[in-house]
Amino acid sequence: MIWAEIGVAVGAALMAFGAGVLAGIIITRAGLPMAAPLEAEQKGLALLRLWLSPEQAEQYSSYRYFDVIGSDTGSRYRIW
Repeated sequence: MIWAEIGVAVGAALMAFGAGVLAGIIITRAGLPMAAPLEAEQKGLALLRLWLSPEQAEQYSSYRYFDVIGSDTGSRYRIW
């Protein structure tokens, strides 16, 4: 199936079933469903927290950012 046909098929499905039914599904190029964006964000935040020091994790929980110190420069960087 070429991409134009896929676009027509998806458009027809949205019109037939309503956009709400398919809103949480993202289709990859291979046609396999991916994780919903919210689930992907939660997994990413869990991975981030594994790498933060206890102080950075507390700072991130309180302010939604954390500070790091550059190893070569000694400069402080704030990661939002």
